[in-house]
Amino acid sequence: MKADADARGRWAASPAFLASLLAILPIPAGATGTFYVDNSIPSCSDAGPGTEAQPYCTISAAVAAQQGPGTSIIVKPGVYRESVTITASGSAFDPFVIQANGPGVVVDGADDFSSAAQWVPYSTDVYLAAGVTWSPLQVFVDGAGLAPSSASPSSLPPNTFTYVPGQGLYVNIGGDSPASHTTLVGHRLYGIHLTAASYVTIEGFHATRAENKGIYLENASNNCIVRGNQADFAYRYGIAANASVGVLVEQNLVADNRDNGIALTAGSNGGTIQDNECARNAVVGAFHQGSGIYLYGASSNLVQRNRAHDNGDEGVNFATGANNNLSLQNLAWNNLDHGFDNFRATGNVHIGDVAVGNVYDGIAIDGNATGTQLYDCIAINNGLTTNRFDLWVEQSSTAGFESDYNIFWNSTSRPPIKYNLVIYASIAAYISASGEDAHSIQADPLFLDPAGGDFRVASGSPAIDSGDSNLPNWPSTDAAGNNRVDDPATPNTGTGPVSFADRGALEYYPAGVLAVGAGTDVARVRIAPNPVQSTAELTFTTRKPGPVSVRIFDANGRLHRSLAMEATMPAGHHSITFDVRKGDRERLSPGIYFCSVRTPEGQALVRFVVMR
Repeated sequence: MKADADARGRWAASPAFLASLLAILPIPAGATGTFYVDNSIPSCSDAGPGTEAQPYCTISAAVAAQQGPGTSIIVKPGVYRESVTITASGSAFDPFVIQANGPGVVVDGADDFSSAAQWVPYSTDVYLAAGVTWSPLQVFVDGAGLAPSSASPSSLPPNTFTYVPGQGLYVNIGGDSPASHTTLVGHRLYGIHLTAASYVTIEGFHATRAENKGIYLENASNNCIVRGNQADFAYRYGIAANASVGVLVEQNLVADNRDNGIALTAGSNGGTIQDNECARNAVVGAFHQGSGIYLYGASSNLVQRNRAHDNGDEGVNFATGANNNLSLQNLAWNNLDHGFDNFRATGNVHIGDVAVGNVYDGIAIDGNATGTQLYDCIAINNGLTTNRFDLWVEQSSTAGFESDYNIFWNSTSRPPIKYNLVIYASIAAYISASGEDAHSIQADPLFLDPAGGDFRVASGSPAIDSGDSNLPNWPSTDAAGNNRVDDPATPNTGTGPVSFADRGALEYYPAGVLAVGAGTDVARVRIAPNPVQSTAELTFTTRKPGPVSVRIFDANGRLHRSLAMEATMPAGHHSITFDVRKGDRERLSPGIYFCSVRTPEGQALVRFVVMR
């Protein structure tokens, strides 16, 4: 015990030492300030100073005028019908930040054509908008997309549109004028577009109805962060990075796009995709196209804790050349093809992934996808209506295949596994033939509500206290950020240093034991800038509405300030600006502090430093 105490003494810095250390630390150069965009107030001006009193009217004007390391662009709620192109970079210590100031900052790729002055009758049911001088790919009426048609305007079917060069856009919505509805016509390729712009943060926006991609990074837009955004109804991808390394895509809602949800392509290596929700992304009218998460020619990425469901193709798709990626604790269910696919992609490792109720295979390994590894994964009830499998390892992909401590099971008599051309009704027969999965189980994992997306397990589940923690890159917490816990009612049959770790993505917590970690309703908090000199902004995302408390403590656990106490907040992205003062308005001393965000289901902490 004395040795531990001595160690703590050596590393626990006194407040005086911290203050003296911080006093001599250099302040990173290049900080150029914070500027504002707000198109809702009359004083806005794209030629103005960009202050909060006289902000820019458009995001594009702000990023053109104020850019580079240390610059922050704060965008107030409103609808911004523009394509924001960013070509300036930040730096590793001073990123260029473009951030929404709370929910409701919409970057819309469509123009509003809901005015009677914009439409004239053409025939009984068809109306013409001559003001549309481009060929749109999408038209929305009251939120529903119309179908493009090749028919002539005079024979245009209901709920379709066609564009005729030199004439305009013809629409048939069944007799009504489009002006009597909310009618939006696609116009701009991208919502937010980064090209050759590194160390840029895009946070909190709702990018919708882009004619190509909602948020797009290309041409070596390296080390950028795309966080806490909503990207939907893009004609192609919701969020995509092409030839851009070290990208972080986290905590985004990516849904209803007409191709893949999130995509890393063409050398977008060394990035991270985590904590995203990807749903209902699909190519309309196409067979098995549109994955929740799609990697193509993108290697050495980390894909973890994502939820991918109801997509037109795979939940998570490691396609050609997406090699040596790490897939941890992702949940893929109800997708129209595989839950997870490794196709012509080698060396990918899956730990704790869960595939349930996908139309084709739960986990597919095919097309010379050699060297694939599966551990602590669960795949059940996949391919029940298509004669497919929970696990399919095609004959060209068996080389280097490693698999153990998984659960494969079907609620029907459908065989769960196909390996090297042979179908196996029992895991025992497959183990005997393959030599893999010696500790895997064929049993119901007892998910609480898999149809509703709740993949926690009930008491008695074979997943409890039976996982393999003796793995490189094994996650010490579950997909909700909770610590591993030992269930006293379940014998520990796992292996490795944590013999009570569970299989799958979510740890079982016995009755009466509180989950320790971030919880399922609050994403990781962020404070920027950090270190803080005067003011900073706290951002976090809650998945459920409810009371939220936000408090600031010092390194000794003393409470210094409450930013919110049991404040009722809706689900979504939240932002709180605060200065470095105590509740009595005295300035906080230089040092290390912690901000706690507590919700009914969990708590998250972020460490920050106050400087002189």
